[in-house]
Order: sequence, then C-alpha cells, then structure tokens
Amino acid sequence: MAGKVQPAAKAVTNAASTRHEQRASIAHIMRAYAFVGIQEMYEISFRTLTALAGRPTWPSLRANVNDDDEDERRVTTAMAQRIREANRLDLSIYDHFHARLAGAAPALAEALGP
Repeated sequence: MAGKVQPAAKAVTNAASTRHEQRASIAHIMRAYAFVGIQEMYEISFRTLTALAGRPTWPSLRANVNDDDEDERRVTTAMAQRIREANRLDLSIYDHFHARLAGAAPALAEALGP
C-alpha cells in the first residue's frame, strides 16, 4: 500500500504536527508579549503587570454582577471533555503560561511586597 497513510502513522504525524503548532504558538506569544497573566491568578498577574508598567498597584475588589442562575452556567463532564478536545491548542498555551506564572508567583509576591 505505497502512498497510503496508515491510521497509526497518521496519528503519529498529527501528534507531531500538534506539538509543533503548540511550540510555535507559545514561541510567538513569548516574542510578542512582555507579560501573560492568568485570570485564576488575577491578583499576582495584576500586581506584576502594574509593576512592569512602573506603577505597582493592588487590584480593586469588584462584586460579581452577573444576575444569571448558577445552574445555567454548569457544564457537564461530557461537555467539559468536548470543550477540551475542541480547544487543545488553547489549553496547551494556557497550561504553559499557568505553569510559568505559578512557578514564579512566590518570588514575584516577595519582590512586589505588601
């Protein structure tokens, strides 16, 4: 079967292509942006960004103003899996920058002070 890609070989090729795309995307973000914050690490992200801008500040507390029902926002396990599968590149980028910020957070918190 010359010329025909077998399913296992195709999966390996797709995985290598995906890893290349992930590395290329992360490299692009690293070149294009001075800082990438993480919403779930908002306080340290905000403090770091404002320090980089030369005006270190604490974020202001804001109340959640959503008036929708929390039950309407719940995502089933199956739906969460579908979302993850459909957004693999986004998740790999998030995981990369989350790990970087989480690793630097203790030193950043110490350097930025109270």
